[in-house]
Amino acid sequence: MLAGLARLRTLGLEDNSYILSGHSCGACLALEAILQSPSHYGLTDVADAPVPAALLGVNGLYHLPALVEKLGPSHEHLRAAYLAMLTNAFGPERSTWPDASPACFAPATISQRIRAGLAPRLIVLDQSLKDQLVPPSQIGYLEATLHQVEGLRVVRRHRAKGLHAAPWHRGDTLWGACRMYWLCWRAQLLPAPRAVSKSVYGLV
Repeated sequence: MLAGLARLRTLGLEDNSYILSGHSCGACLALEAILQSPSHYGLTDVADAPVPAALLGVNGLYHLPALVEKLGPSHEHLRAAYLAMLTNAFGPERSTWPDASPACFAPATISQRIRAGLAPRLIVLDQSLKDQLVPPSQIGYLEATLHQVEGLRVVRRHRAKGLHAAPWHRGDTLWGACRMYWLCWRAQLLPAPRAVSKSVYGLV
């Protein structure tokens, strides 16, 4: 992820010139890439990613341990599948999983990155209540953390409808994030975006 964003920088991607959006695991990856430094993951030869104007997470996985330990009745049947997925991705030692969980990041660390101009001041979140794969508690865990971050505006939208992959079938769900940034800019809550000719809508 970080290597890909670094490559895009060499091709002209500038800070505050794009919105980085992720769905499901991609939402986790997008927040991981921006809200922590590469050194957090033991990466010493990778630079910080170009700063997006905003982050958008849709039907995302944000608290990895909770996907095994706190799924809730509606999604408990997925416990074995999540356990296998997370073990394959991060190893069997569950104590390390919070390091890759945006909902477990220290609010003070995120605030510091915002002040240093390494993270955006707007994060937009959306979650379908009919998502058959991701419980609604995931977005709740993340919101609880982000609301403690100084200098950050967190917007909870309710445009995602239907099953897990439905947002990709409805372009307005993702386009709404771009509109949200524009509205916040109009209200003077965010810096002016770069020229449209240089903007990129990044999806992971």
